[in-house]
Amino acid sequence: SLLCGHRLADAGPVGADGMFVSQIGKEVFRLCDELVDEVLLVDEVEITAAVQDAFLDTRAVFEPHGALSLAGLKQYATSARALANGERPAYVAIGSGASQI
Repeated sequence: SLLCGHRLADAGPVGADGMFVSQIGKEVFRLCDELVDEVLLVDEVEITAAVQDAFLDTRAVFEPHGALSLAGLKQYATSARALANGERPAYVAIGSGASQI
């Protein structure tokens, strides 16, 4: 929707179905259009790897939508943009979901 400049209806099925909506709300779209600098797209493999990493590192069990932020953080932290300045800053990903154990 952000790339097209208007709200799109039903982008199709997603693995992180806890994040799925048939169409983003008008106010949420307006705020994202105004405030969001960049959007990262993660695939099913990256989400699954984030679920596994969260379990191995913390023994927390996340559903795919709960690990979405970690998948995005891992993608960004290894990107050329993040590594360009040679620093290794600290990053934080917030895992969410009521079924988190």
